[in-house]
Amino acid sequence: MNQNQYYGDNNRWFIGRVIDSRGDPLGLGRVKVRIYGIHPEDDVLVTKEDLPWASVVVPVTEGGVGGFGTNVGIQNQAQVYGIFLDGLASQLPLVLGSIPKFEQPLTGNSPDLSYPQDPSDIKVKEDPTGEIGVDIDDVLPGSTNCEKAFNWLINPNKGLGLKTWQAAGMIGNFWVESDANGSGKDLNPKAVAKGEGSIGIAQWNPAERAGNRAGRLKTFAATILQPKVDYRTMYAQLNYIKYEYHNPEVRNILGDLGLSKLENTSSVFDATKRFMLDFEKPLTTERKIVYDSFGRKVKEYKKINLELAKFSARVSVAEEMHEKFTGQK
Repeated sequence: MNQNQYYGDNNRWFIGRVIDSRGDPLGLGRVKVRIYGIHPEDDVLVTKEDLPWASVVVPVTEGGVGGFGTNVGIQNQAQVYGIFLDGLASQLPLVLGSIPKFEQPLTGNSPDLSYPQDPSDIKVKEDPTGEIGVDIDDVLPGSTNCEKAFNWLINPNKGLGLKTWQAAGMIGNFWVESDANGSGKDLNPKAVAKGEGSIGIAQWNPAERAGNRAGRLKTFAATILQPKVDYRTMYAQLNYIKYEYHNPEVRNILGDLGLSKLENTSSVFDATKRFMLDFEKPLTTERKIVYDSFGRKVKEYKKINLELAKFSARVSVAEEMHEKFTGQK
């Protein structure tokens, strides 16, 4: 053991954000901290369960042993600083204190675009069957599913951090995919396509040849989101979109879903088209046959026809949503 890691000038300092201040299984007042520069903000890549418990310094007037002394008063979302007790290994964080800060929500039409760090911090509506999961869509700011999606997609912390026209382009696609015209003029996360059984706002397909995206959505909502969340909710499906975009294993199965191309678009029209072709991947080709004057087939070819996927309707809704949520055409 290298003693220099535990004594002298090799100690490592850190600043981070508390994401769990109440769940210490040992009852020692420890907290879980997402440390800047070490743990990415994406809680899919590094989940709360993956983070080490950080001990917290308490005054010498406290008992200092389990069962004695007052509870640590640090709250979730608090900004804290400290050192690692194991030096370069950086697995035993010790919180020395907190740094006061203001919570700064994003600006926009919705008065509150802040999000809780994880579903365990909020009250939920329980699924009476106990089989599907909870519905926590109330945590998403917005009065409609369209507004909830827009606010989430432009949020750089919990969402995708997209530009407004890119978010609108995605919503235009979701509108057509989930048949919003027949669902109270709003996105329908409970939509199920007759026949093929595709589900949700993006109509994830259950077919194995399509990567069983519907099945993966259900697994994601039931096992990765904690507590288990109903896959038929906006919360589950918006987070799953982020998961499909960023998870390496999923990308190896489905291929590139075009996030970088979407981020490079500069108009509602281009964003709508890019997301439709790269993420939704609907049928856009039709077979054409040319006959001669005697009725004999001369040639056969495939032709791109975006209207097979109702592209103009997607663009129309996207433009409407962009104007509605930004005031800009």
